[in-house]
Amino acid sequence: MALDETRFLEKINKTVEDNQEPKESLLEVILKPKYEIPGLSAYSRAVGRLSEILDAPIEKEREQFAERYGISKEDVPSAVGGTSLGMILGQPALSSIQITPGDIPPILAPASGDPETGKYSPFDIAFSIADIIPATKVGKSAFKSLTKPTKKKFEKNIQKALKKGGKENLEAAKQWQKEWITDPETFVRQKKGDELIDIPSSEKFVKLARKPNMSRSRMKKEGLAVEWDAYVKYKDEMTEEFDRLELHEKLPWVKKGDEWKRLPDETMEQWRHRVKFESDPWYLGPGEVNPSKEAEKVKYGFGLPEDEYAGVYRPGYDVTDINEAIKRRVHPERMGSYHEMVEVNPAIKIKNYETTAVHELQHFITKGNENIPDVVSDAIRALRYGDMDELARVWKQKKLSVLKDGDPSKGLVKAKGATAKEIKGTVEYFGKRTEIQARLQQLRHSLGVKPGQKVTKKMLILSTKSKRKDFYRDLVNVLGEENVIKALNTLPAIVPMTTEQNLFNQWDKEDNLF
Repeated sequence: MALDETRFLEKINKTVEDNQEPKESLLEVILKPKYEIPGLSAYSRAVGRLSEILDAPIEKEREQFAERYGISKEDVPSAVGGTSLGMILGQPALSSIQITPGDIPPILAPASGDPETGKYSPFDIAFSIADIIPATKVGKSAFKSLTKPTKKKFEKNIQKALKKGGKENLEAAKQWQKEWITDPETFVRQKKGDELIDIPSSEKFVKLARKPNMSRSRMKKEGLAVEWDAYVKYKDEMTEEFDRLELHEKLPWVKKGDEWKRLPDETMEQWRHRVKFESDPWYLGPGEVNPSKEAEKVKYGFGLPEDEYAGVYRPGYDVTDINEAIKRRVHPERMGSYHEMVEVNPAIKIKNYETTAVHELQHFITKGNENIPDVVSDAIRALRYGDMDELARVWKQKKLSVLKDGDPSKGLVKAKGATAKEIKGTVEYFGKRTEIQARLQQLRHSLGVKPGQKVTKKMLILSTKSKRKDFYRDLVNVLGEENVIKALNTLPAIVPMTTEQNLFNQWDKEDNLF
């Protein structure tokens, strides 16, 4: 057990003069179990047995950790198998204290004696009396937190989502994004490098390209063969990117103690196998799967068991060496390759599944900010109220809600009493290029507009549903209503997967930003 007050008592013991040499030190006298207390002693013995049972798996885990990392058991970090006391009790000041499941029963019942004998020392009696009243309150809070059926609730939320058509919502979001992004109009809004290429015949191209069974020979007759080749390549690459998404009802999260842990998509053995294949490919026999192709798959579905976001796009990363494992707090058993993943929280309102998925799929296709070109980034910055300092001023002036602690995972709180850190974190989050683009795509989805369809102020006024959405409010806070409309009509919905010389762009409209 991790909790004791021996440091305090050691100070008492140091007051005993060296020449006294008592048979028992003052510390020993105070801590020695002496008194059998009816009822409580039997309970203490039961607590001791329960604690041993609860800690048995932890002890085994710590032994395995020590063996794998080649260290002594005493040097194993307390976080291994432990849980933050501050997290359990909701007290940040106690976040550094690590406890194990075996510590819980004594916490919930401070009036406990020696776990082996059940007897109570003078220390147990004195301190339990002093602590029993406040500890009762804390104990109830801790018990409530510990007994919260997180795993059960997560499973229940997923089943509820599936029953209400959640899987179909995710499929619909994927299909909507795929159709929008592979549309010829979306293609002509692309860029090559930092150059925007204007072709007068782009409207004609879009009209022809949308026709079923359009051929290169027909496009060649129209003088658009080069543009058609570029579009076909773009469409194929975008289609391939969306086809990488592999729909899962439940994403690979498991409950370990009090924490949720993500499982790797490739174990260390699978990762080594793939790396070997990629460096020196061999002939694949019957039934043998190309490991590189398997590694390209992206899990897409319900996750976020800790309920910290409505949805999230997670870039891929490898945990294939000990330094990376320590950095990411990954147990050796979970070392391996973690691929890209797109998650939707099943606990959110069912009606928000599809639009949330659209938002996260936008992050997936642009890889966050990574694939957003400079020219588009400059345009977004031009549409904002100003730089981050100016946005912060606007936030304070309008008394807008802020992210608690400046962290998007903690939700919004009232602006009153907001710290500079909270305001800064809020404007930095909502002012991100990728967040603005993702919310614009949500708004397009909500309005039901097609690629190339002009959005007007009247459309937004009539669409009261869209105006009530959080993503619309967030956009207005950063851009203003007029610039939201301008962004919808000018900014590309997506960016190309490749730097292709023949990609072209049309920016000859009246409201052209560029």
